[in-house]
Amino acid sequence: MSSYVDPVAALRRIAFLLERQLADSYRIKAYRGAAATLLGVDRDEIVERSEAGTLRELPGIGAKTAAIVDECVAGEQPAYLTELEHTAGPLAGTRVRPTVVQRGRRPRSEPGALRQVGTLVFRFPGLFTAGRRTKVTLDAPDGEAASVLWGGSPAYARRVATFRIRPADAVARALGPGPAWGAQSVPNFVLGRWYHVAADHVIGQAATGGLYVHGDSGEVRRRDDPRVIQFDAFGGDRVVVAARPAR
Repeated sequence: MSSYVDPVAALRRIAFLLERQLADSYRIKAYRGAAATLLGVDRDEIVERSEAGTLRELPGIGAKTAAIVDECVAGEQPAYLTELEHTAGPLAGTRVRPTVVQRGRRPRSEPGALRQVGTLVFRFPGLFTAGRRTKVTLDAPDGEAASVLWGGSPAYARRVATFRIRPADAVARALGPGPAWGAQSVPNFVLGRWYHVAADHVIGQAATGGLYVHGDSGEVRRRDDPRVIQFDAFGGDRVVVAARPAR
């Protein structure tokens, strides 16, 4: 076959763009799972299964992912991938100039600069431990302004000790029973009397929107909030919102 689009790369790109859209984590998992399955299948078998219509016999390959693989085998960029490339927004592939809503301060315990890759690798866990991060202030779902208390910090532990709802129970109330791919097993921060339950992750930032669970009543609220807390090891954390593409 003269033309062939790598289906693994296409499926991974789709998952990446969906993650940038903060799409449902199960959808993202489906595309990444399909890509992982195809990694263990040689090209000839993929082509043969596409032509025979037996791709769905492979674990993790459903109707939608099979259709995408069929397009790749035909030498075409999948239509769904093309759609996402045009609609996923500037964060999908374009550098954006963020508007800083709230600027943090670098903790004294963190170095102002790192000179060696080896030092960076060695210090990375300490630099990015949430419990040691700079505090920022946000409006809680009930409208009250409160400091973000990161999971793992003494302040988080003290606050949670006053709640009726335990951290694991808060996650179960927000996401339902059973494991949820892409979700943390415990809330990643507390805001006032509310747990924040993260369902998707992007390295270097934490969403401020999403699911919140009241620590006393167990009430679950979803907030559509475009802001993110952007981690900056040396300049302090910032609450930012994407403004416009950088030129």
